[in-house]
Amino acid sequence: MPPGLAAWLEGIRSPELADLPDGLLALALLAYSHLVGVVSSEVFGHFGADATPAAELFDHELRLSAALLGLDGP
Repeated sequence: MPPGLAAWLEGIRSPELADLPDGLLALALLAYSHLVGVVSSEVFGHFGADATPAAELFDHELRLSAALLGLDGP
């Protein structure tokens, strides 16, 4: 973990997450950012008006995020 990133994470870490390793916190932020990006892209039409199977894309993106976090899903 780069020192600058570790310091930034320490600055945003809440007391409830004091024992969470830096790498896991960074991974959670990555998954959150991914989810926000997918939702924003769909809401603001960046995937195309009618060309996107939105439900399938959203489900796929959630499964990718879950796999990135090491979570099992159906």
